[in-house]
Amino acid sequence: MSKNAIYDVIVVGAGHAGCEAALASARLGCSTLLLTLNMDFIALPPCNPSIGGTAKGQLVREIDALGGEMGKNIDATMIQIRMLNESKGPAVQALRAQMDRSAYMRRMKSVLETQKNLELKQALVTELLVNETTKQGSMGATANDVKVQSANRKTQSDARETTRKLANSLTRNRILGIRTSLGVEYYARAVILTTGTSLDSRIIIGDALYSGGRNGEMPAVDLSASLKKLCLKLVRWKTGTPPRINAETVDWNQVTMQPVSTEPLTFGHYYFTSHESLVISRKQGTYWWRFLEKNYPECLQGWMPQVPCFLVHTNKKTHKLVRDNFDRAPLFSGVITGVGPRYCPSFEGKVANFPDKDRHQFFLEPEGWDTTEMYVQGANTSLPEDVQLAFLRTIKGLEQVEIMRPGYAIEYDGIDTSQLLPTTENKVIRNLFCAGQINGTSGYEEAAGQGLLAGINAARTVKRKKHIWFKRSEAYLGVMMDDLINKEITEPYRLMTARSEYRLLLRTDNADLRLSEIGHEIGLLSDDQYIGFVEYKKQLSVVRDQLSVYKLKPCRSVNMKLGRVDPALKLRQTISYTEFLRRPQASMTLLKKMVPDISTSLTDKAVVSLRQAQADIAGRMEAVLRELEIQIKYEGYIGKQEELVEKFNRMENKKIPAEFDYDAVVGLRTEARQVLKRVKPLSLGQASRLSGVNPSDVAVLMVRMK
Repeated sequence: MSKNAIYDVIVVGAGHAGCEAALASARLGCSTLLLTLNMDFIALPPCNPSIGGTAKGQLVREIDALGGEMGKNIDATMIQIRMLNESKGPAVQALRAQMDRSAYMRRMKSVLETQKNLELKQALVTELLVNETTKQGSMGATANDVKVQSANRKTQSDARETTRKLANSLTRNRILGIRTSLGVEYYARAVILTTGTSLDSRIIIGDALYSGGRNGEMPAVDLSASLKKLCLKLVRWKTGTPPRINAETVDWNQVTMQPVSTEPLTFGHYYFTSHESLVISRKQGTYWWRFLEKNYPECLQGWMPQVPCFLVHTNKKTHKLVRDNFDRAPLFSGVITGVGPRYCPSFEGKVANFPDKDRHQFFLEPEGWDTTEMYVQGANTSLPEDVQLAFLRTIKGLEQVEIMRPGYAIEYDGIDTSQLLPTTENKVIRNLFCAGQINGTSGYEEAAGQGLLAGINAARTVKRKKHIWFKRSEAYLGVMMDDLINKEITEPYRLMTARSEYRLLLRTDNADLRLSEIGHEIGLLSDDQYIGFVEYKKQLSVVRDQLSVYKLKPCRSVNMKLGRVDPALKLRQTISYTEFLRRPQASMTLLKKMVPDISTSLTDKAVVSLRQAQADIAGRMEAVLRELEIQIKYEGYIGKQEELVEKFNRMENKKIPAEFDYDAVVGLRTEARQVLKRVKPLSLGQASRLSGVNPSDVAVLMVRMK
């Protein structure tokens, strides 16, 4: 399209949120423009070269089940994968994969470039274009429908008037497009801001402080000013990254290698495709191939060649050196004013806050097959570069280490998420959506999830369809959005399993069972993928029935094997496989030892019942058995959580009208009234979760709404 072109959707920023948003919008049939500061930094992982982790891994599986791209991208470019917390219950087990950083970016850029309905352009966006305040009822207007008013020309009186109009919920500004630093204007019916850490950002390394973005990018200073003039409340955040070191300067005899998965694992849901064909072929001759051939040849064998991570520990000398340089630390000198993430603190912060700890662990994470650059997980810092090098060299195995890139802190603007709807749409400006670190979240996975939701709802805006969002009981994506808009966010938000009261329902293994129907109904999940999902569900049902029919009989050989595990497991009577799996120490692995041909028998039965290809059923059988083991073993606990969900839904279904007059509610506390008027909850359930609203306030509202 040419200058001053009109699109359905414009996405500003091509990080993890922007990529998912643009792909979702384009795949749903909307003409989409994706703008990035640098075409070479699309899908850049500026911090750790990994995807997943507790709750984050579940979220990536949810993205895939809905039809997003992140899971497929990491599966195709990973250099290692593990299942975390395998010794714990399924609610907290999660996938985490290391990526080939450059391959991850290359593949995502290729996916974007070849996507129908999607254009990529490099540009610095400096301001948003909005129309005169209009009635809320209008939806999906183009730039020709109204007079354009530049955000940078709004006066303070205009801003106050906009806020006043928003407060009474009768009128609201609407987005029309954006203007770039070169004066080019692009118009759209919806705009998605996925600016990451670029809004008025500055880099801090010791005494060095300058305006700039990640990896040498330009900061979006003017866009931040534009948002302020449009009455968006901004907050100041801070995050950081550790130094990158040269692998050739590490003493490998002094570090501990971390094991990799010996079992095939993927983030994506593949019902017909073998795991091996999903992984980019590895060629001999790369740096890490040669290294592993010499030192850890077992990592090149098995289902996929993998590059491990390595563990080192700090010591008292490390901590003393850091403490001796507190006077040079921007974190303590007042230079850094933004609030950093609690769960990803700087190393100097850990030394200061935990003086009783003699050591902290760092993980050395390779950044790709053919690079010697390694990420030092756990060493986030903004100390001067000479101090960074000095404290690293106090660590066993890193005595001669060289830094390739120093760690740094970055401060940036984000929006106050109380201004968001659970759809990611902004309350102040209609058809403006925000996703990713601009919303105060701190990870790639959180950003991608929000981007996917924003892209879906921007497309549904264009097509005049009802927006969607997810309940806390449906997805971690729902937990995150609910937390962002209802809780007081005082630090960058990180998704964790502990944030979900229904985490046994939101497992890694059942993301497709929860969300694939929705993904297909929306139009993102392909027909082929959906057919595979449906056949997988049918197989689950058939095999579960068979597990209830097949019997395990007491005999000497069986009881000898069971007794070695736990004497309480010994059989006194014939029981079904299902009854066996319900026992505390029983497992599918143990059952297979008792009945070695169980998979073959179940496959044969499923082939007869489902009339599907034996190869497809056999290929899915291990996943089916893993899923059924969890469903059977935790059936009672799952049932209790489902009862809680029913109570939750009753509150969620009590909708609060947009025009509800909280001032007319007698008995409502002043604090609660102020919070309710500011947030304007959509339901009684949402109102009950707002910071500042007590159960007594909810009771008063319930009486008023009857």
